Amino acid sequence: LIESSSIRQRRHSAEDTDRKTSSLINIIKSHDKITDDTNHSKSTDELREIIRNQKKYIEQLQKRVRLHVPYIIQPAVLQKLTEQNKNLNLVINTYKNESNLLKNELKKFYKANKLKQLQLEQR
Repeated sequence: LIESSSIRQRRHSAEDTDRKTSSLINIIKSHDKITDDTNHSKSTDELREIIRNQKKYIEQLQKRVRLHVPYIIQPAVLQKLTEQNKNLNLVINTYKNESNLLKNELKKFYKANKLKQLQLEQR
């Protein structure tokens, strides 16, 4: 009988140790989880603050753009600039055409001049 009671005590104390260990592990895990949740909460708050600041910055930029852009993109101004661009392209094309005509005339004069020089040399 004495031996069986001592065995029981050993078993009971071994189980007790396991229970204490598992309780301690559970406490540590719950503490880690609380710490993680707190860190996550802090990170979330930091991210929200960053987002708020970025939104403010974007709003400021939009205000600046609204102040300066209307002068540039008014329909009348845009139409006027488009018309000027077309006129400049016409002028450029006119100069190109005149330049090609002058080149052709110079080629003709060059050929005529060469022919006259050959005729003069043959005399």
